[in-house]
Amino acid sequence: RATMTVDEPYPGGENSRMVFERAFEALKDIIKEDYENVCIVTHGGVIRSLLTGIVGANPERWLTFGRQLENCSITELLYDDKAETFHIERLNDYAHIEDRDDLLRKHFGTGYFMKK
Repeated sequence: RATMTVDEPYPGGENSRMVFERAFEALKDIIKEDYENVCIVTHGGVIRSLLTGIVGANPERWLTFGRQLENCSITELLYDDKAETFHIERLNDYAHIEDRDDLLRKHFGTGYFMKK
């Protein structure tokens, strides 16, 4: 059960700090390139870990950024290369699938954070 008091790794896996460090290295490589826009497809845990690290929050607070991110939701980060800062523009935006209720998380069983 996630209490947001300890940054525990999943059994045999990573904790939020480890996920942030790995994903942020990849993100830094991407922003070095001359791309105007980049789309990254990943899991909600990676998104939450990245956002937690980017804002400098304690890794155990990773669930602050949405306990249940919708599948196919959009989280948008803008990078200001002059100031070398990230800006969170959108989080868990799923307006593009709102008319498809059958795709929403509420239909996918109990899940890790959902009521049983």
